[in-house]
Amino acid sequence: RQAVGLVPGLSRDPLYGVRQGYGYDLPFEAESFDAVVARHSLEHSPMPLVNLLETARVLRPSGLAILAVPAAGGLSAEPHLPSVPLTDPQCRTLLASARLTLLHADTDGAGDGGHRYIARKAGQPGTRLASSVAETSLADRGAEAH
Repeated sequence: RQAVGLVPGLSRDPLYGVRQGYGYDLPFEAESFDAVVARHSLEHSPMPLVNLLETARVLRPSGLAILAVPAAGGLSAEPHLPSVPLTDPQCRTLLASARLTLLHADTDGAGDGGHRYIARKAGQPGTRLASSVAETSLADRGAEAH
C-alpha cells in the first residue's frame, strides 16, 4: 500500500504510505508493484515517455499499467497545471516505446473522448486480471475494443 503523490500533507500520513515524488523519477525499487495506476496525469508531464519507462521499471514482471488520458478538450485550463494533449496514437506509441504491451484500450467513460489503457511489460505472459478488467469494462458499456 504505497503510492507517490504531490500532496505534502498526505505524504506524511503513515496510514497511506504516500511518498512525495514525480512520475519521471519514482522513489521506489525496481519491480516493486503489481499495478501502477495513472489517471489523467501523463498529459501533465514534460516527459511522458520517461514517466512510462519509470512505470515499467517499478512494475513486477506480471504487473499491469492502468492509464487514463483525457481528450484535448478535457485538459485542465489552470495555469499552474500545464497540459499537453496526447492523442490515442501518441499514447499507443509511448506505451510501445516504454516496452509496455497494450492489452486493452477503450474510450474513457468520463465522456470527454479520452482513452483508457491496460498494459504489461513487453515479453511477459498475459494475465487473467487484464482480460477480466477489459471484459467487464466492455460489458458495462456495451462497447467494442479498438
